[in-house]
Amino acid sequence: MEKACQILRELADGGSLMVSELAQRTGSDPSVISRQIAPLRQAGILITPRNRLYEIAPQYLADKTNRIVDFGWCLLRLSAGQSANS
Repeated sequence: MEKACQILRELADGGSLMVSELAQRTGSDPSVISRQIAPLRQAGILITPRNRLYEIAPQYLADKTNRIVDFGWCLLRLSAGQSANS
């Protein structure tokens, strides 16, 4: 769950990143990132509008500036640089 939150935090500004970029930013192996992305894609949270670039589906991005993701039943405030244990 921790890596999934890190992935969402990196994408919460509305940007698009490749698996390799997410791996570098989270300090993870690309295979770990790929395994975490799969269920997020299946749930429709992450989309790939351009080949190999992942981003959060626009309907979930409530506030890109403050990195707020809204699932309707859960609101995530994903501050940049926030540790996973915060």
